[in-house]
Amino acid sequence: MDSATAIKTLVVDQDGVSRRLAALLLQRLGRPSPEFAEAVDALPSGPYDLVLAAVDPAAGQLETLRRHAAPARLIAVIAQDSELQRQACLRAGADAVLTKPLSLPALAAVLPRDPGDFDAATWAELRRLFGADGAARLAGVLADDLPVQQAGLARAASDGDCLGLRRIAHALQGVSLQLGATALAGLWSKVEAAATQGDAAGAGQLATELMRRHCSLVTEVRNESGKV
Repeated sequence: MDSATAIKTLVVDQDGVSRRLAALLLQRLGRPSPEFAEAVDALPSGPYDLVLAAVDPAAGQLETLRRHAAPARLIAVIAQDSELQRQACLRAGADAVLTKPLSLPALAAVLPRDPGDFDAATWAELRRLFGADGAARLAGVLADDLPVQQAGLARAASDGDCLGLRRIAHALQGVSLQLGATALAGLWSKVEAAATQGDAAGAGQLATELMRRHCSLVTEVRNESGKV
């Protein structure tokens, strides 16, 4: 089971549109479909790995969530960008605070970090097949290609170029599979599907987040290629 499917998530919000938006953004980031609650006093049984809750920090709702949902990570969502409310949420036990309306980059920045896409067993098999020198050349090719892919992605996302986004996503899905990063490959397939459907904004946002993971993966591969 990959790290995304292992996470049990709860979204608490009385507004149905906001709940659907949160679920959509979570799924675009590779998280499983969340459970829902309309209010803090109507919580399903916990514990949860992640709780995303629209709250009034002055009403003791965060303390209630901590007691009953027992989240490993609690993200408060407030209606207005208020530093006073933000600080009140943090004092009440929130691990992070977001402001409505939620956005993909902001949500991605506060989610629990992925333990890593590098798969040691796959890399060991590649070294066995190609030898240490061949594996090092593969790592070099990936590193040399990285700036090209980054520039192409930035250009395609800025231009709303669905064809360009689809090509980049397809290529990086293949790289991810080759390196055993199956969860990352699955997310690149979501980018490819969104671009195929003409959703340039959604594909571009998710691809931008995934490129950071791809960069980390390539860095780890380079580090491993230098080991004896």
